[in-house]
Amino acid sequence: MRWRSLPTLQQASAFVLAAGCPNANLCLDCLHLSRCGNAPSDLAALPPGLVGYVQLCDAPAAIPPDDAIIPEARGGRMFPGDGALRLHPLLDLLPDGTPLSLEVPRQQDAGRSTRDRAQLAAEAMHRFLGDRSGRGSHVCG
Repeated sequence: MRWRSLPTLQQASAFVLAAGCPNANLCLDCLHLSRCGNAPSDLAALPPGLVGYVQLCDAPAAIPPDDAIIPEARGGRMFPGDGALRLHPLLDLLPDGTPLSLEVPRQQDAGRSTRDRAQLAAEAMHRFLGDRSGRGSHVCG
């Protein structure tokens, strides 16, 4: 996270590797990857297996100023495919079987029921994954 002590993918991966724990890995959050200045192609430099799972979301391409970065992370994310993050290239670089989850806190949905929010998320994921036809197979676990 840009506002934390390990703001980049390189720093976070170095920290995990230095721990020397064979079961330690990274939770890769697509928003934070982008907002810290990293790109999907940066995953190629990581040792195999270092990314334990991925939290999918989308956002506008423009990185917000420092005073807006936390509000975006906590309530301004978009469903995958609704923004401009390079999610398909990121998925193409992940090993098959990498667990995926959605992390899409959206202030605009605060008054909706849990069921309604889940329905919106499921519909968005079906659209997003449908856009991947012919691009290989990643299955949401």
